[in-house]
Amino acid sequence: MYSLGAIWVAGALAATPRLDLSSQVPSALPVSTRARGACVGQVDDVHAVAIVIYGRQRGRSAWGHISLRFLACVNEVFRDVEYESTVVDGTLIDWYAEAFPEETWYLEPDFLDRQADRLVWFRNESPVDSGLYRDELDKNREVTELWMPWHGAPALALMNDFDAAYEAQLVDLRSARRIDRPRYRALSVNCTVPVRDAARALGVPGEDPDSIFPMVWLRRLADHPELSVVVHPSPGMLYRIQKQTGDLKAAWSGAPTEVYRPFLRYRLDADTLEAFRARVSMTAQPLAVERVISELE
Repeated sequence: MYSLGAIWVAGALAATPRLDLSSQVPSALPVSTRARGACVGQVDDVHAVAIVIYGRQRGRSAWGHISLRFLACVNEVFRDVEYESTVVDGTLIDWYAEAFPEETWYLEPDFLDRQADRLVWFRNESPVDSGLYRDELDKNREVTELWMPWHGAPALALMNDFDAAYEAQLVDLRSARRIDRPRYRALSVNCTVPVRDAARALGVPGEDPDSIFPMVWLRRLADHPELSVVVHPSPGMLYRIQKQTGDLKAAWSGAPTEVYRPFLRYRLDADTLEAFRARVSMTAQPLAVERVISELE
């Protein structure tokens, strides 16, 4: 049997983690297709917020990475947006080039020197449909979402604050000014800043992790009964499911899974992975989005 692992709390109230396969097939636009028209006639509101933890990766993500994902109705349009922070360095040029292909401020010779070591804000619209999650899965990093009991006016105010901070930062970047953000410090001011800000503003059930380590947030909150846990499986996680069950049927059905935090990662072979993705391409459902849309209908 495929074990849930020792970290999960037994009992009727404990959240059962589920596999979300929608991120495997962004070309199918699983979120926007399902959400089309759902917010017509709805007032502006945030309906769900997740703390998102990305699996470990060599380099500065050896501790993992963390962000926030909001599902909301804004101006009668469904919005799926992720906010994250990271350090400014040369790896971000490609991100800016994709986000702002008709602009050139990030190509200026002194850009990296001017913004060096700043804790920069990022806003990722439609992280599943845009392929952002898929890109991280292809790096063999699973994506685990802890859907918090956060919604309504306080969550909407926080999302608006994040948007304002991002827009103000963008003005500075385009004006060749040093952004008004603190310096990145791996052991104090790092990717956890937006999550810690959200926890202070909205409250965390049980013990607030208030940690600089993404995996501590995962370990301390994943089994809380007020949270819903959704896992987007990496090739390594699919390999593990296949190894333990003999096939991938457990993944096809969205069966419960364990939180996966290995240091040593194997991979499902490429042919099996592509066949798996083809198999789920027409049926994969964005679980949290599905729940929100069902409540709106």
